[in-house]
Amino acid sequence: DGIDEVQREISDVENASRLNELYKAIDRAAQRVFALQDAGQQQQAVDIFRRDVEYRLSNDFEEIIEAALQDERSEVVAERAEVRAQQEAAFVGAAVLTLIALAASIYLGVSLHRSVARPMRELAAGADAIAAGRFDHRIPERGRDEFAAVSHSFNAMAEAIEEQRAGLVSAQTRL
Repeated sequence: DGIDEVQREISDVENASRLNELYKAIDRAAQRVFALQDAGQQQQAVDIFRRDVEYRLSNDFEEIIEAALQDERSEVVAERAEVRAQQEAAFVGAAVLTLIALAASIYLGVSLHRSVARPMRELAAGADAIAAGRFDHRIPERGRDEFAAVSHSFNAMAEAIEEQRAGLVSAQTRL
């Protein structure tokens, strides 16, 4: 990039120098034309104008302008390529970040599902066991979250039902 930039700057300086030389040559020719006009030599003034001014403008100036335009076109092409490369890099970066965010969301979703689904299954299985008359069934109490508190309450309820049932069975056998 640095070498290309220096070469473009050198080209710009060369074009500016050529334009300056062209300007000076046209200025000298214009002074001769005006001097010839003042001397009454109209035809010679026209010939010098055509040869020195018109010719230089149509050839040298157009060449300088075309070179400058070509240089600008090259710069535009280079800038477009650089912008395109930056856009592609940004797109790839955004795609990678999107995939990372998606993977993290999936992981968090699966983790949340597991942390909720397993305790809910255990609570449902405990309720089914109590409904089936297995009053000795207990739910494991893991952690310190809401599910652990519900499991503790469920186990206390199951124990109370088991004790009440045992008391009723004992009372019935005494009768």
